[in-house]
Amino acid sequence: MSPASAIYLITPPAIADIAAFAALLDETLSAASVACLQLRLKDVGDDDVLAAAAALLPVARRHDVHFLINDRPDLALSLARRFPGFREEVSRRVIRETAVANAEFAMLNALPGVIPPLAILLPTTAIGDIVILAKNQAMMLFRLAAAHNLPLDLTSRSPDLAPLLGNAFGWRALARQLVAVVPGGVGVAARGAIAYAGTVALGEALRRLYALGQKPNRAQVARLYRESLTEARDVAKSIAGRLPLRRRGQLRQQQ
Repeated sequence: MSPASAIYLITPPAIADIAAFAALLDETLSAASVACLQLRLKDVGDDDVLAAAAALLPVARRHDVHFLINDRPDLALSLARRFPGFREEVSRRVIRETAVANAEFAMLNALPGVIPPLAILLPTTAIGDIVILAKNQAMMLFRLAAAHNLPLDLTSRSPDLAPLLGNAFGWRALARQLVAVVPGGVGVAARGAIAYAGTVALGEALRRLYALGQKPNRAQVARLYRESLTEARDVAKSIAGRLPLRRRGQLRQQQ
């Protein structure tokens, strides 16, 4: 059966016997081509959702079925912390959310240099963008550590925090080299792409460290950065479409 005709399953809003339901689900997934299973429990506590996920996720994974939890993004870290099967997906979501936030900030911080009146309206430009980007990356680090059920005290995480400063200065220096003499629209997009790719590279390096116990070397992190650049450019273009530069036609230069 083609992916287009595969089945999307949604659980009942209440499951009285989760063990029996898991057994029935196993039989169903063996008999039908199911693309995705959505756990949609209503009016139940967090512990009930977590218990249901613990019972149903292994069944879905055994049949290569994508597993979703409806309307409970607040439980993502709790699920990853308790159940290793969720860790890669949750970690990648944390990394992307942080990377997008950093790209947006880097591009907004570049706008006053292109549209002078915005310098009055955006006080963030008075703050070194390096501090904000590094702060977001530090929060990403702690969220990734939480997803992997690791200690969150500063003593435990300080060895992982050390590379953040060097990383932030590294991407910042690269950004300056690339955008210093480039017209405004291109420069703004370049800043966003660099911030995005640098954050993804750091996040992916941390994810591999926490999941596999392997600390990537500088060359491996650089490779992760290069691999994320294509996606980074697409994200920057998407963000640019929501910025004032678009209306001024500045970004046409990068197409």
